[in-house]
Amino acid sequence: DDIVESCRAITQIALQNQLQQLKNKSTTSEDYSDSKAFSNINIDQSLFSQHTQLGKLGIPDPDLIIRTSGEFRLSNFLLWNSAYSEFEAVSCNWPEFTPDMAEDIILRFHDRKRRFGGISSTI
Repeated sequence: DDIVESCRAITQIALQNQLQQLKNKSTTSEDYSDSKAFSNINIDQSLFSQHTQLGKLGIPDPDLIIRTSGEFRLSNFLLWNSAYSEFEAVSCNWPEFTPDMAEDIILRFHDRKRRFGGISSTI
């Protein structure tokens, strides 16, 4: 849902841009194509990220996601924001997850060589 909501927000910006251009009579509706609505908007990863749930709150993307219950899937959780997150799955359910378990995972996380999508020179 987060990705869909981001797309909707960016589309809304484009439509507002189109309406503003028509209002300013910078072009007429007859010669205005739909693609021009997006021409003055720099749609990139940054803009898209600003319109995700975390982006709207000013929260950075997570570095580490811990998934309890032994599941190895995100279940549509922060799909965009977790692109470069490290992932840990533990077999216990949330109520049994302890601070010691969290500390162990964080210590392992600190030992990882993060590449953020890059390719390691040792591969």
